[in-house]
Amino acid sequence: MAETMTELFTAFTGFREELKASLDKQAKELKANGESSEKTGKRVEEVGEKLVEVKAELDRRAAEIQARIDEVEKLAARPRMGVAAHNGKSIGQQFAESDQIKAMRASAATESGAFSVNGSFFPRAAITSDAGSAGTLVEPQRLPDVVTAPRSRPLLRDLLQVSPTTSGTIEFIEQTGFTNNAAPVAEGAVKPESNLTFAKRTAPVEVIAHWAEITRQIIADAPRLQATLDGEMRAGLELKEDEQFIRGSGSSPNLQGIATHPRVQKYFWATGNNAVLANATIKAKTGDTKLDAIRRAMLTVTVAKYFATGLVLNPIDFADIELLKG
Repeated sequence: MAETMTELFTAFTGFREELKASLDKQAKELKANGESSEKTGKRVEEVGEKLVEVKAELDRRAAEIQARIDEVEKLAARPRMGVAAHNGKSIGQQFAESDQIKAMRASAATESGAFSVNGSFFPRAAITSDAGSAGTLVEPQRLPDVVTAPRSRPLLRDLLQVSPTTSGTIEFIEQTGFTNNAAPVAEGAVKPESNLTFAKRTAPVEVIAHWAEITRQIIADAPRLQATLDGEMRAGLELKEDEQFIRGSGSSPNLQGIATHPRVQKYFWATGNNAVLANATIKAKTGDTKLDAIRRAMLTVTVAKYFATGLVLNPIDFADIELLKG
């Protein structure tokens, strides 16, 4: 059993969270199978017993602390040491009868001389908060939560449609061309022929992974740490996945990034340089800002008969755009 109230409270919080998780798991099993597994039921009982045990110990400690507080309040209500040495006179009475007040009255002064209380009225305490005295009895307060690193910005994955797979390779058909010769024709005339071209593409399923070494004992003793590790490790995967979505080389085990894809149309831009061509249709113009470049890049998508459904920016570029003047 933990020794301090902080440790007891941390243990109580951990068992409570674990019991909630076990009950949720049991409810899912009952809904799916009509019954709960023996392992889950046993874990619910074990955690419930531990929770009751820790709660009882917390109540017992709280009762002890309350008893000590009551005793301190009784002691505080007793007459203080030193009063008898001054014949029961308060500080105010001592001040009113002091030589300083008598001298002030005799000279008709507006201020009296300095008056100090006799040290015997407030005896120096023998027990203090120094380390050599009772300071070691003061325990630091330990907060149950962990202060984690800040979470990242929204990710590119949030803009994509995601589907699960059980295969190691994905095959799909990509439209590679569309020759649109549609035109008005006279009755009986030969209609113009259009053409669509397709190609079969293959993409391997790649793995992004990492791990951290931790003992079973600390996981068992600190349930909050388990949740923290789970969150931080998942966040690490999401950040690396985001990098791969944008600039992955496409060479296994790397994903094919959007910015490095050989068949993605690009818009090239340089500040104040109208000689840099985006493509055969869209050109940069002298004085274009980064915001202008984004709009012209969206125009290249529109000219290709698509719609720009998302925008991903480097945070430095985004800050420059937000701070544009004029």
